[in-house]
Amino acid sequence: ILGIPTQLEFAIIGTVILVGVSTDEIVRRLAARHELKTTRGT
Repeated sequence: ILGIPTQLEFAIIGTVILVGVSTDEIVRRLAARHELKTTRGT
């Protein structure tokens, strides 16, 4: 698309997806942990 080799392009797209999924998973775990703390406190 931007003049970079197709193989590199796929590698970049894969990395971006991987980072996005990892971030989403971490946020979910932190939210779940936070929810446990708040419900336990009541």
